[in-house]
Amino acid sequence: MNDRIILLDRLLITTLDQPVVCMYYRFFQNIERKSLLLCGDMGGSVKVFEFSSAEGGPFKQRLGENFSLVRYSDVILGSINGLEVWELRGLHKNWVKQVYCYKSAARLASCANHSGASLTIGYGPQDNHRIQFNVDKGISTFDIDEGYRHLVATGCANHEVRLWDTEAPGRALAVFTGHMTSIASVLLDSVENRTYSLSRDRVIRVWDNRTKECIQTFCEKLHDLGPPVPMVTLFNPDRRTWMIGAFHMALLKVGNVVDPNYSEGYTHSRPVTKALYNTLFKCLITVGMDSCIMTWQPLTGKRTYIIQNAHTRYVYGEKEAIGITAATYNSSKLFLMTGAMDGTVKMWNFNAGTCLRNMSIEENCCVTDIVWIPGRILAIGWNRHVTEWEDTTKIGNSKDWRSYHKEDILASVFCPPNTIATTSCAGELVFCRLETGQSFKRFNVAVPGVV
Repeated sequence: MNDRIILLDRLLITTLDQPVVCMYYRFFQNIERKSLLLCGDMGGSVKVFEFSSAEGGPFKQRLGENFSLVRYSDVILGSINGLEVWELRGLHKNWVKQVYCYKSAARLASCANHSGASLTIGYGPQDNHRIQFNVDKGISTFDIDEGYRHLVATGCANHEVRLWDTEAPGRALAVFTGHMTSIASVLLDSVENRTYSLSRDRVIRVWDNRTKECIQTFCEKLHDLGPPVPMVTLFNPDRRTWMIGAFHMALLKVGNVVDPNYSEGYTHSRPVTKALYNTLFKCLITVGMDSCIMTWQPLTGKRTYIIQNAHTRYVYGEKEAIGITAATYNSSKLFLMTGAMDGTVKMWNFNAGTCLRNMSIEENCCVTDIVWIPGRILAIGWNRHVTEWEDTTKIGNSKDWRSYHKEDILASVFCPPNTIATTSCAGELVFCRLETGQSFKRFNVAVPGVV
């Protein structure tokens, strides 16, 4: 925007009086309401472009024209039908760092790194009673909760995060300190009543708005963003994902909100994939796609223990839970074995919540079944063969059996004393000997009889 132009769809506005340094677009679901494009400039002013989105508005294509070129002074005079411009001049005495428009009403907010009028909130050019927040060294970023609490979270160049009530801007409700550099972005989570802050050195802190304390700090979560360049952020409230972009992009899951359509918050929040009764401890163990292992008392229905994030991996610096797809006990019922969507297999002391051994059949290859017999651990999955380990808690190498299936293996069963049967999604049924891993009988539903 250093050339003092604004390029909209098929419309190029030139010769602005000041370069635009930040923008915000508000589209209303009601098509009758006009959309707003807010532009904050280097002169401390905010320009608002107002237009209707119905049938393309002022941006619909004209016959024989790729785009229209128009001067900003002509736009103010109404040279483009359906496009209105109004200005909020001199709101700040420094560059406008961020602009925002409320969802419920055409209420505008903007901030700047200046101690006077650091953050202003108002309705339009005729509003003489704009709310002002004044902070030493100004406000570089903010986030607004439009709910009944009227909260505003601000990040400052003096490394502080502040929480405000828009009805009482004279004094902050809380001042959060702990960052070592200026604040790049803040996120106000009204669901869990928390504030998330991101500083220029890529440190994320989580603050509890009730206790006014820092409850979590992440120093290495954004190490994959690449070279130190300015960061931009966007929060998706539907997926509760905080997107942080620099040289690369990171997607961070915010909070752990339970979907009431799947769980009441006490049991699994995703589908249950296996339920196993333990005859030694008289308990029931369930595993699911939420990567949780839960222990239950079957007579009372009470949950007695839970292991969360049993299988995880790192994706763009974010720890991601992997769904559990298979589980079984050893012969003594003392230990539990689980397999996940990413091909990992883990041995657990489920009473203590301790992982005793980590294994893998193949990267990003779903484990569909596990057979645990004295002396051997067999895992079956989408790699179309059986993977075998020695039955011990020590780290050891795996052995891959020969593949007899043409498609992914879906299920298996141990047939004492020395046979294992496997079946695939292609309708293949294969019987193998445990001693050698060799197939001695095969069937296919498409071709009845022995293959």
